[in-house]
Amino acid sequence: MNLYYFTFGAKQEFEGYVQPVVASEYDIARKLMLNKYGTNWFMQYSANEWEFVKLNCALKGIPFDRELPPIIEDRYKPKRYIY
Repeated sequence: MNLYYFTFGAKQEFEGYVQPVVASEYDIARKLMLNKYGTNWFMQYSANEWEFVKLNCALKGIPFDRELPPIIEDRYKPKRYIY
C-alpha cells in the first residue's frame, strides 16, 4: 500500500486541508477521492512529492497542517466497483 496526499483549491469546502489516501496504486487513490469528493479537490501527490510540496509551502507561509482522516482502500473490494 502507498500513501498519497490530495489538496483542495481556493473557495472549496476543505480549502487548506489535506486528504491522505492509502491505496495500492496511484489510479486507485484518485478513484477513491472521486468517490468521496467528486471533482472538488485540486492536486494529487505521492508521499515523497508531498514532503517537497509541504516544505515549499511552509517557506512561502502557506500552511497545510490540517489533515482529514485518511481514506483507506479496501483491498477485498473488487477494483471494478471503484468509480
